[in-house]
Amino acid sequence: MVHLLSNFWCPEEQVHKRSLRDAVPYEVWIDDGFITATPGSTIDYAFIPARIKELCARYRIKAIMYDPSDATSLVQELRGDGLNMVEMRQGLISMNAPTKEFEWRVLSQEIDHAAMLCCAGWRIT
Repeated sequence: MVHLLSNFWCPEEQVHKRSLRDAVPYEVWIDDGFITATPGSTIDYAFIPARIKELCARYRIKAIMYDPSDATSLVQELRGDGLNMVEMRQGLISMNAPTKEFEWRVLSQEIDHAAMLCCAGWRIT
């Protein structure tokens, strides 16, 4: 069984604007623990690696998937700390086969993607 722990971040001062622009309830997702609001109006490049290292200390994380777009500094820092960083570009061609496999594994109950919900305080029944 693979337990998937996903984390998402959004600059705190951008949350409302992005909620309106994207027509999604980012504020609710932050309140429910699905997204972490980072300090300020831009990406806090010190906050995110600190949070990742905190999670690695708490869980046995085997790999961290990342999109290489604007991730060079973060990836270098985390690799320097010995973390297994795996590139995963976000595009139709690169995500088609992995998305199908992910769906198959979830439906086959090989992946527990609800781990994120439990860590956020939600109860899965």
